[in-house]
Amino acid sequence: MKITRVMNRFIFLVLLVNVCALAEVFVPPKSMELFGKQYTLAFQNENADVALYEYTTDNEPVENWNRLITLQYYKRKLEPLEFITAMKAGLDSRKPIPHYSLYQKEEHGYALLIFEPSREHLHFEADVQKSFHPVECDGTLILQYGVRTPTLQQLSSEDKSRMLKDVYGQLKLDAEQIAQNKWVPTCE
Repeated sequence: MKITRVMNRFIFLVLLVNVCALAEVFVPPKSMELFGKQYTLAFQNENADVALYEYTTDNEPVENWNRLITLQYYKRKLEPLEFITAMKAGLDSRKPIPHYSLYQKEEHGYALLIFEPSREHLHFEADVQKSFHPVECDGTLILQYGVRTPTLQQLSSEDKSRMLKDVYGQLKLDAEQIAQNKWVPTCE
């Protein structure tokens, strides 16, 4: 009985080491292509829990972009439903709460987000997020594509409703294209 318990622990440790040895770290690309444009890595930051990589196009600065790709690499595994649940909790705690839609399609979680203009930011921001949960990686990756639509003045409620409808229509088209995009994270 004692030998069986020792053997079971040994086998468990061997399997655990093998699984950990197989799990690889995400390697960010230097550049990415999306929607017919080339994006170049413009900013990166990493800590013990998450790594952030931001890509701009047309020589836009990362502080003042019109289109932005962000890769967020969480150094722990999340399933698509866990990503969606965490995203909902985070969005519902924001003030003001953005417009959003969350769903799972195949092995990916998706978030469609619209942030309305504010005094600090005179633009609508529309973001599509697609989560990746590759077995070979030791974490979860979120691909986010963001577009800003400037507004140079206060909008009437009718104009704001029309803009929201237009931005959401484009956001849905972007989400469909990102769902069909063949890019996958590389882990080594």
